[in-house]
Amino acid sequence: MRATLLWDRLFPDLDDLALALRAGDPRALGRLVEVHGLFAAEAALGPRVWSEFPTYKRYVHPVRRTELEVLWAWHEGRTAA
Repeated sequence: MRATLLWDRLFPDLDDLALALRAGDPRALGRLVEVHGLFAAEAALGPRVWSEFPTYKRYVHPVRRTELEVLWAWHEGRTAA
């Protein structure tokens, strides 16, 4: 897990990433969603993962972001109905 979440040293260790997630850092949220996906991130952090997606999506790799945008749009359409 350490290698997938900390590969570029954006956060020095998992504790710093966890603190950043708790503080609502969009870079940390973007990293968690990029690696584990929207549903797993929602299980860990709650529904704010969906509502804050437009805020942190720019921190997700472009190819992964495109995949997640499709899923996010589906989820938004489903919850709006």
